[in-house]
Amino acid sequence: KICRDVVLFHGVTVGKRLSGSKERPDGMPVIEEGVLVGAGAVVLGPVTVGAGSIIGANTVVTKDVPPGSIVTGPPPVYRTGAFLRSDLG
Repeated sequence: KICRDVVLFHGVTVGKRLSGSKERPDGMPVIEEGVLVGAGAVVLGPVTVGAGSIIGANTVVTKDVPPGSIVTGPPPVYRTGAFLRSDLG
């Protein structure tokens, strides 16, 4: 599921895993409102990318991302509670 006001740059992959979790057996990611996903990034499996987060270019996300976080990599480095994109102006 991809919510409103999400920016996906070119070459982004959003996909499911073959086996999901108990909470989300479909194995599909959820990208909440206001998320920016950089070029070439990959979001896989039953993960939630929290509202207002930023996923850097070429980052592979396989764990939940709290709202307002920045994830860069590889390997992925999670900076939680950094800010919300709405704070930028």
